Amino acid sequence: MDKKIILLLLISIFIISSTIVLAEENVIENVLSAIAGDKFDITSIYNKYGMFIDLVIYLLIFLGITKMSLGEKFKHNQPVIIGIGLVLALSLAWWGNQPAGCRNVVPPTCNFTIASFGPFAGAVFVLLIFVAIYELIKVLLGQPGFSLLKEKGWPAIIAIVVVWYASLAVAPKVIEWVVAIPVFGSLIKALIGVLLILAIIGLVILIKDKFK
Repeated sequence: MDKKIILLLLISIFIISSTIVLAEENVIENVLSAIAGDKFDITSIYNKYGMFIDLVIYLLIFLGITKMSLGEKFKHNQPVIIGIGLVLALSLAWWGNQPAGCRNVVPPTCNFTIASFGPFAGAVFVLLIFVAIYELIKVLLGQPGFSLLKEKGWPAIIAIVVVWYASLAVAPKVIEWVVAIPVFGSLIKALIGVLLILAIIGLVILIKDKFK
């Protein structure tokens, strides 16, 4: 049997076994409880101190952008760069948290906060997971030196389908956000159905070729 197939089986067994152990022993819960405490709630913390958290993050971003764009022109006058970054950060933090008391409404009605990036950040995270899974499948089942489809095409299709359904199980809000995109959402959902069929075909072809 090919060494890559053996490695794939060992990795799968390890992941499944680890998941069962972690679930039964509450390892993750115990670790997080020891680090953050039983009463740690990032949602309540952000709702209470959100404007300050936004301000700090905006300040870091705007100082970096200002430094990059105006650093040469004001390299001997750093207070100007700091002042510009501070003004932009304060302005966005104040405007984003309007109208007053918007964080106390369910759902919040603020103009703009860091939380607004939630679905986008989730999509970026899913994209990074896709890249990791794609590289893993390409290494384990891809066939360098053969056609582009066998080397990269099938692994990419399989990775897309795996990530989509995995996200649907563990992060359904991200998938809901993608599907809700006007026009493109329904097209993406239909495309996934086609890719699912292709992924099954590709998986069979790749595994069959590995056992030759």
